[in-house]
Amino acid sequence: MVLKELYSDDVLKGWTTFDSSLYYYFQETCSCYRSMVNNIANQEFCINPKDVYFKGEYTKKRLLNLVDRIVEVHLRILQYCYKGDLFFAYKLIYQLLLCQNSKLSQYLIESYINYMDSNLIQGEKYFRIRVEQIGKDVDNCSHVPYNLRRNIDSNRFSLQGLPCLYLANSLATADKETHELEEGMQKWYSEFVPIKKFPVTDLRFRGLKISSDMDIYDAFKLLITFPMRLLCSLKVKNDSHKFHEEYLFPQLLSHLILVYLKEHPNDKLYNGTEGIMFDSTQNEDGFNLIIPALYSGKEPPKCGHSPKIKELFEEQEVSLLKK
Repeated sequence: MVLKELYSDDVLKGWTTFDSSLYYYFQETCSCYRSMVNNIANQEFCINPKDVYFKGEYTKKRLLNLVDRIVEVHLRILQYCYKGDLFFAYKLIYQLLLCQNSKLSQYLIESYINYMDSNLIQGEKYFRIRVEQIGKDVDNCSHVPYNLRRNIDSNRFSLQGLPCLYLANSLATADKETHELEEGMQKWYSEFVPIKKFPVTDLRFRGLKISSDMDIYDAFKLLITFPMRLLCSLKVKNDSHKFHEEYLFPQLLSHLILVYLKEHPNDKLYNGTEGIMFDSTQNEDGFNLIIPALYSGKEPPKCGHSPKIKELFEEQEVSLLKK
């Protein structure tokens, strides 16, 4: 099955030994992606186009044309990122998500963003670890307070200047996502329980349920969103480097999905998502959530934590992580 080949660990691990920039790795990988699509048996295109929300005749040739155009847009976005022209890179991602590009709209009925999975968060417990000096009182493991935003790290989906709550699906994942302890430091953790059901955009690469009998529409969605999921899932080659090209695309995307579309809604783009779900690069069996610390009003809060996040999660008692 093509999807199992596409969404394999080998595709992600290939980046760790690639000797050029991410741009050229993505270019080569997408060339293989196109070849895999080309190898799909012709009889698989005998279904009704409406079953996959495809505009017009559903043939291998037209699907290949669509794949070419999707890859082309992603490559152009990266080209502008590497040139430092982030304004135009944002513009291209926005056009991609909305399908404003006529080269995509002649194939896709929905906006491209609507082919992303939207998972409903409910019931499960999520975890966050906080590292502090031994002896310091810790009463919460929430996001960095607004008044300490200067301490915000640059992470995969981080938002420049805006604190975010990073959660893991398990305590083991949360532990692996934090650095090794320095002398005199210790880890605290707490559980975050959803208060209500809410949707998040699922951009996972590893944690996908792929089977030979999966719904044709679900398979189609994974097929055409492969380039975006790939760019959002590559592990950083060297943590000691100051610049991580692996973060270029996902950070632009998170600004658009989690902030811009909240502040400037577009009827054609789904903007109800509260966060992004993505693979943990430290624990292959785990995944993370990022929830932006949004607030009402124009002026930034002087201190404290996001009231929006408090409406989504109840934080349980803080505990010391014992090894």
